[in-house]
Amino acid sequence: MKILQLAVYYLLFCSNILVSQNTSSNHYKEVYSLGKQFVTQLRNGDLSQFQNVTPPKDTWTLERLKEYQKVLTNSPNSIEFGEFVEPSLDGNQLGYNLFAFRKTNNGGVEYFFSAIVSFDVQSLQPRIKVAYLFTEKEALKKWWKHVFGFYNTKHNKKVEQSFSYPVCPPPPFKE
Repeated sequence: MKILQLAVYYLLFCSNILVSQNTSSNHYKEVYSLGKQFVTQLRNGDLSQFQNVTPPKDTWTLERLKEYQKVLTNSPNSIEFGEFVEPSLDGNQLGYNLFAFRKTNNGGVEYFFSAIVSFDVQSLQPRIKVAYLFTEKEALKKWWKHVFGFYNTKHNKKVEQSFSYPVCPPPPFKE
């Protein structure tokens, strides 16, 4: 009887581990899908949601988004997009990152924006916690330094390839 009871506990323990791993994978899928939906208008150049909005200081400007919109309309193939899902260190959040840039004639890159949608994944259904948009040089530089740190840690290796950008995005500055 005791052996049977131990076997049942062991099976329940193993199934809980499998379910929690599955939930984690499902959260990545959901965050990727929801994040992508959240930024679709921006990616497509629809800036209506940004009209008559006062952005937080030094984060983004409508003028810079309009420059992106113009390039997207006139030479869409010059813009490169990247996206990835990034886990928080405590595992309670996942962030969907979308960025757009183009290569410049001098070998550098010009970022148009970086958009981050952070989700709380502590419950079964991820919920948007906060969203960020960066178009300004210093904000993009800080975002990139954070991403660089992520790409140079073991946390990056935990993200499935389908939710990851293959390499660290290029820096938005030359130094």
